[in-house]
Amino acid sequence: MNAPVNHLILLIVAAAGMLAYDWRKLRGARTIIAYLTLYISGFTIAFLLVINPNLPGPTQVLRPLFLPLAKLLLKH
Repeated sequence: MNAPVNHLILLIVAAAGMLAYDWRKLRGARTIIAYLTLYISGFTIAFLLVINPNLPGPTQVLRPLFLPLAKLLLKH
């Protein structure tokens, strides 16, 4: 097997285990929605980084968005 395929299988197994463990403890629709939103976004980022490790990280993506705001706020 190819190394990324092994990593993807491990990622899917770990994610399924985490979801199965935490699912029983979740109460309320809003909590479940918040958990699934963070869970799916984290899994998607991890999946994409396994496939293409050269992708920029979240801070590199958000930096150009917040740089003008930081300059505006830090301006005296």
